[in-house]
Amino acid sequence: MGAKVLVVEDNESIRSIVRMVLEMGQYEVVEASDGKQALDCLERHADCALVISDLAMPVMDGYELLDHIRNVMGRRDLPVFVLTAEKEASAVLEHPATRLIRKPFSPIELLEAVRQAVASRGG
Repeated sequence: MGAKVLVVEDNESIRSIVRMVLEMGQYEVVEASDGKQALDCLERHADCALVISDLAMPVMDGYELLDHIRNVMGRRDLPVFVLTAEKEASAVLEHPATRLIRKPFSPIELLEAVRQAVASRGG
């Protein structure tokens, strides 16, 4: 298996599709259905090379998750892909390690973006 990727998505179908795409690329996948679970996963899996997160989720949304990763955990270098259908999501791009991926997404383009992000970190 390759690098570990955390997928944070409340929609189980989308989470499964992202997991399948990543597994085809030989990545190890850890899953969470909201931001709170994602933080717990990042505590247990500090070796995650990348986070792919939805924005609109219950309990803790993607904006709060991103803020917590960057400012509370201090993981400013951790690449975070924001996977969303929201039109007004450009605010998440304020940090250079954040990338916006619009739903619906191309599996090939997602896999290539993940490959590039992980490679740039030496993974």
